[in-house]
Amino acid sequence: EIPQEEGADACGFDVADSAPSPIAALPPEVSFENVSFRYEDKKVLDSVSFQIPPGRKAALIGPSGSGKSTILNVLLGLYGYQDGSVRVDDRELRSLPVNALRRMISFVPQDPWLFPGTIRENIALGNRDAGLENVIRAATLANAHDFIVKLPNGYDTVLDERGSNLSGGEKQRICLARAFLKGGSLLLLDEPTSSVDGESEKLIVQALNSYCPGRTVVMVSHNAEMCADADIVLQLEDGRLASATPVASAE
Repeated sequence: EIPQEEGADACGFDVADSAPSPIAALPPEVSFENVSFRYEDKKVLDSVSFQIPPGRKAALIGPSGSGKSTILNVLLGLYGYQDGSVRVDDRELRSLPVNALRRMISFVPQDPWLFPGTIRENIALGNRDAGLENVIRAATLANAHDFIVKLPNGYDTVLDERGSNLSGGEKQRICLARAFLKGGSLLLLDEPTSSVDGESEKLIVQALNSYCPGRTVVMVSHNAEMCADADIVLQLEDGRLASATPVASAE
């Protein structure tokens, strides 16, 4: 397992920072230029270069171990790249204050991360001032509101360790609601539909299609519908960028 950078929290960008962010709320451009990342003697990323214009959606595809999730972890600040340049909002990633990067990014991991507490608390995590109205709005956008209100205590339903009293699809939609409530201008998705049933997958894709316009999105996905909706598809093989579709069709 590749180690994370010190100070990175377990689920990436769920903890609020008190200092104001110097980053604009507009969707950022994301660019990699000859980026390499090594772990021990293995090059996990090998001179990877690409550019994602502001407000566009990029899909990372390729076999397991090709470097897709590593790119997300570099953007999250969890992995420190050894060579090349990563720029977000036209600023070198290494130069961005951690709190600024965390305020910019909303992240939905492959395995939904929940904690013991109410559903409302789980959605509002990192948003101390979020009122119930905003929590409900985010849950509605994430296609989670309908199942939440059917629970005995609605948004005050207490989840046990890792939310095991919910289905995989329900947990993932709560994580989506958390990301939507945060409202980051850069949305990172790591296989958000990989461990859910067909109906939940449809609801998650629907929710993302509603939320993503106007944001820069970088996603790892094997979902054909999600990839077909991307403005650019980046195919990775053995840590290298094998191909990239043009963004011209998104004009």
